Amino acid sequence: MKELSIILDKPKYRPGETINGVVCFLLGREKRLKRVRLHIQGKSQVKSTQNEDGTNVGSALISACEEYFEDSTLLVSTDAAPSTLASGQHSLPFKFHLPEGIPSSFEGNYGNVRYSFECCIISPLKATKSVRKTISIVNPIRLSDHPRAPVVRYESLGEEGDVPRSNVEVVKLTRSQKGSVDPGESEVWAEESLIVPCHLPASGLQHCSIIHVGYYLEMCVQPWGPFPALRIPSKTPTKPSEFNVIIGSEY
Repeated sequence: MKELSIILDKPKYRPGETINGVVCFLLGREKRLKRVRLHIQGKSQVKSTQNEDGTNVGSALISACEEYFEDSTLLVSTDAAPSTLASGQHSLPFKFHLPEGIPSSFEGNYGNVRYSFECCIISPLKATKSVRKTISIVNPIRLSDHPRAPVVRYESLGEEGDVPRSNVEVVKLTRSQKGSVDPGESEVWAEESLIVPCHLPASGLQHCSIIHVGYYLEMCVQPWGPFPALRIPSKTPTKPSEFNVIIGSEY
């Protein structure tokens, strides 16, 4: 067998949609096949050995898994007598209906939400050829569905000048820095623009109970005396046209 691939009709899908695809393989010569099995699975998992202080010394493995669906189907099944296929290109169509209420695909350092097809071609001699295809799922989130109740949160640093984190992945997306303000004076920055990178996972990661995705606007002031950082929760939608900053409930 020279080639084996899974081709899907779209690059991305929403929960509740139907995936239409084709298993394609190229035979260099006539070959006998016993079965062609297609397996699909959707699950999330997290794994970490890092302590709250950011080290791995004396740490224990922390892991969790959540499964959303799993199914298998036989595209070719000839248990009684193996089927003989001629050399050349062969295509086996299939379809799968995605369930509602599943989270978006996500990849992180400590965990992921993954959906994938795996096709296995088994010959009478039990020789197996397999290929895997990842599916990208986007669960739409609309900012209009979230309340605009303001939340203000103050945080101060601990005695060591650091805030302990428990297996939380923090990524700085964008930053804007301003100049100094003289004593007794004030300064106002209106309609400040922050460039947000494309292809960010949506806020919250709905329908996943073991991974949370959150975004914050953080304002840091460096005065001559102690002053806490101001952190404001924000949300990102799945459609760029809907993008704006929303101050929502604490989570």
